[in-house]
Amino acid sequence: MQRRFFTSMQSFVLNSPEANAELNMCSLLHTYTHLGRTSHSRRRDYLALCADSKAELAVQILLRDTEGMNYAGPPSIVTRFVPVPNPQQQALTTVATYAFDCLDLKSVFISACNAVLGCGTEWPEHTAVSQVGEVVDKPQGNISYAKTHTCYRSTASDHPTDVTVESRSLMFYRMSDSYGILVWDFADEDLYPVKLETKVKRDIVGAAMVRRELCHDGVERVVYRSICTKRQSFASTATAPELSHFLDVAEEGAKVCGFSVFDHIREHASQTRMISV
Repeated sequence: MQRRFFTSMQSFVLNSPEANAELNMCSLLHTYTHLGRTSHSRRRDYLALCADSKAELAVQILLRDTEGMNYAGPPSIVTRFVPVPNPQQQALTTVATYAFDCLDLKSVFISACNAVLGCGTEWPEHTAVSQVGEVVDKPQGNISYAKTHTCYRSTASDHPTDVTVESRSLMFYRMSDSYGILVWDFADEDLYPVKLETKVKRDIVGAAMVRRELCHDGVERVVYRSICTKRQSFASTATAPELSHFLDVAEEGAKVCGFSVFDHIREHASQTRMISV
């Protein structure tokens, strides 16, 4: 069912000007997901959610919506709010493109995967006082499902306040001789419900691709492209002081996350450095 959905969605999404304008990956790449209760049913659901058709759709969205971005020089990282129908939600989409002289595609892709997995822990004017991350399912080598719980403490006032954030992330990848694609999504219902005392549930949907490309100066390089939508849902009203401040710096937080991915790849991919042409 999921495979048929993503196949049928390709032509609709890729030819939709409204989808391109809003660029909300929760709408473009996510479908309502209820993971099964037994190990057999969960494995079936994981394989359906992580189908080749979904990876192919992610590639097409990335190529379409990063087509006009410049990756010659400093990293191009753009963050903007996207509309959400629920007043107790906030969503931002970050689009990033940049290139590396290093042609070791596997090294850059592994570094990119590790960077995406590890980003999002920093938040402006807050410090993470506790963080717990756990891979709860790994049905096969290229698919994993994890849960995280982070407590952020505000550093912007003399009276620090805490905000707890939980996420549930499903990730899978495909790697070929010419490119690698990493896709991440979330489950709407599963065996690991968010704790009642958690103030923010963070759902993240997106994809990142690295591939060799011939740049405009005639030199082949490895280009990184990514689009990520971060949707934050909160049970209490946004007027609560600690929550209001946390949400106010969300745009800056998304940019910090984007640049941390770039920095990690640059530092860890073998002989990798940013191009300047």
